[in-house]
Amino acid sequence: MATLVDDIVALEREADSIIAQAHAEAKQLEEAAHSEIAAFRQAIARQVEERVAVFRGETEKRHRKAVEEAESVLALSLKAIDETHEEVLKKQVNRIIARFCEW
Repeated sequence: MATLVDDIVALEREADSIIAQAHAEAKQLEEAAHSEIAAFRQAIARQVEERVAVFRGETEKRHRKAVEEAESVLALSLKAIDETHEEVLKKQVNRIIARFCEW
């Protein structure tokens, strides 16, 4: 009977050891998973930052081009106004005033 009790105690110790080892391995796996998740997050954050930088650059380029085009149109319009004879401008102003007076 003593050997049966000794065998049961030995089995319990072995089971406790296996459970402790399993807990340690689970803890290591959990830490490894957290490390992988952090690495993935950093990689995704870098990719997002790169995409945002590219998008920002493209947007700024389009904006500069649109501003340049608008400034060009403005310059041409101002030049056309400056080149218009005063007599023509007076005639147009008088036509506009006459039209308003008709209402």
